[in-house]
Amino acid sequence: TYGPSNVQVYNDAIYFVDVDSDYNLMKLQDDTLSAVVHDYDGYVSIFDINEHGLLFVSGETPEGIRIYFSKDHGMTVDTLSPHPPIFGSNQITKAQARLLPDVFLIYYTYPNGILSSFDRGDTWAQYYVDYNNPFIIDENNIFAVGAGIIKTDYRRSYIYTLLYPDVDIDLFKIKIYFYDDRLGFVIGEKGTILRTTNGGGTVGIDEGGELKKTLRSFQILWKAYCA
Repeated sequence: TYGPSNVQVYNDAIYFVDVDSDYNLMKLQDDTLSAVVHDYDGYVSIFDINEHGLLFVSGETPEGIRIYFSKDHGMTVDTLSPHPPIFGSNQITKAQARLLPDVFLIYYTYPNGILSSFDRGDTWAQYYVDYNNPFIIDENNIFAVGAGIIKTDYRRSYIYTLLYPDVDIDLFKIKIYFYDDRLGFVIGEKGTILRTTNGGGTVGIDEGGELKKTLRSFQILWKAYCA
């Protein structure tokens, strides 16, 4: 038995954090399960895996968080120097790691902030931010929730407010997911879903002269969904 959390798929293999084995990072491929990163009592473990490699962030220790990087997706794993403590008590619900071509990004909360490294973890820069539940696409596209739904970058050099929701939605209880830098979804309370097909922008003016936005809201019929 296992307790999978933060499940991702890459190259026909399933990767997940196993909450029943001290939050180790596990890999399931061809019916074979193996441990990619052993980390004792991680409590909060997040990771990202893509064509650039594997970035794994473990929980707090007296020295700080533990960060691991593997350019060959777990065949060999480098242990980076611990970073000072940053995670809060509910970190596992909102934290995320993103491995980009030239930068490592780690988002944390309580208070909200982002760690970035341009030298594969030798040095880190820390930025405090005022938004929640971000979805990081790349270094230039972070969709998140602030006073409204916003688009920013990891240095906060710009912040665009895409939407002040006029639907019944609690901004602090929603999740954002983007398939790419155009198609994205915001999932909120009471079955509310927001969708954008061009990164939250507008597509022009319709025949009636009204501004047409690709960000729309609709309600899920929960009974039909459960059925």
